[in-house]
Amino acid sequence: MDGGIVAENGTGTETGAETGTTEPRADPQSRNTDRRYGGCITTHDAPLPRTTHRAPTDPTNPDIRSLRMDYPPLRDYGVIGNDDRCALVSRAGSIDWCCFPHLEDASVFARILDADSGGHFSISPTTASESSHRYVDRTNLLETTFETAGGQATVTDFMPLRDGEDHDDDFQQSIYRVLECERGSVDLGLEFAPRFDYALSLIHISDG
Repeated sequence: MDGGIVAENGTGTETGAETGTTEPRADPQSRNTDRRYGGCITTHDAPLPRTTHRAPTDPTNPDIRSLRMDYPPLRDYGVIGNDDRCALVSRAGSIDWCCFPHLEDASVFARILDADSGGHFSISPTTASESSHRYVDRTNLLETTFETAGGQATVTDFMPLRDGEDHDDDFQQSIYRVLECERGSVDLGLEFAPRFDYALSLIHISDG
């Protein structure tokens, strides 16, 4: 499933991987302080090294067969997760590995192993960009920031944590992707391409 998003300064949306729908962006203060989102799985305070991306249609893009940009190095990935599942998110804004709904289950996204048919969920600019990763304070909220000629946008990814003794499978078994444009306007492309059972099962996605 492909789609397009135009992020403009001061606007944002929240995309749920479970339904593929968009909801109004949560208030940043509440996201940073809610204990359900505050699992300390990393202590990175500074952004990781930046990566430059060329759009697939950019005429300056070198031959993909020589660069093999479809397999990013492992250092380009950040980890999001909670106490029962996790996912790998590339600096290109793509979830390339996730077993769902539990760690021991079969993969839903496995592009890190098979770039053509492994499955992925990507949100990235449609034009040339530079990107960087950072974690918000000491939480499991991973920010991927894109800078283009037209502006700057950030995708914040996380999996919620259980709050105390409350157990809400529908809440926990979700991946949240929050989009925010900090400057200018950024055209973003969205690709939601799950491949269940290690890409062995045939699937059909419809709008209805």
